[in-house]
Amino acid sequence: FCILFEIQNAMCVICEMLEKGEIDEKIETLYCNGCTRLTEIPILPNVKTIGCINCTALKSISLLPKLEELSCNGCTSLTEIPPFPKLKLMNCSFTPLTHISELPELVYLWCKNCIRLKSISSLPKLEELYCNGCTSLTFIPLRLKSLYCEDCRWLYRNEEFKDNIRALRVCQGMWKRKVLGRKLDRVIPSLSEFYYSPGCKGQYLASRAFLTKAKKLHGT
Repeated sequence: FCILFEIQNAMCVICEMLEKGEIDEKIETLYCNGCTRLTEIPILPNVKTIGCINCTALKSISLLPKLEELSCNGCTSLTEIPPFPKLKLMNCSFTPLTHISELPELVYLWCKNCIRLKSISSLPKLEELYCNGCTSLTFIPLRLKSLYCEDCRWLYRNEEFKDNIRALRVCQGMWKRKVLGRKLDRVIPSLSEFYYSPGCKGQYLASRAFLTKAKKLHGT
């Protein structure tokens, strides 16, 4: 049978164990949220889940062959994500990443306010992307089921993207600030699924004809 080994942050015990090489290689879950001493996560061959939120000194994460979930949001010194072969879910919001690529199994990606992020590519299984505040982003995967992008100034400038996006999620700040200035279905002719958050007035974002014929429409 499989035993789940879990270590949680306690007064930087994690850091001390990592530095001394004393962590059991059988661990599957590693949490060290908020640790300001952690600078590197070494090779842990069996780890599947890592939580290192707000580890501001963290500069590198080794290539972890079984890693499936990574929460590294707020790691302000982390500039690169290795090509984890089995990673399915990642939250890297508020990190100084400039690109995200070569994650073949990634399905869910949250990268809110990654203001240096310029491109997201080579993610063949990505379904959901949350990229609010990524003001430098100019290229994203063309096949998505859900896209959250409150600040989408770049969206309608990317012709290739406009010709391929099928589903889009927006929130009320998008129409309140009048970011687009045009109806979504006229900016993105390929759009067929449209989701909007509570308080977001769909009639301001898309034409009445489009709202009537859209395959999926969620206003709650």
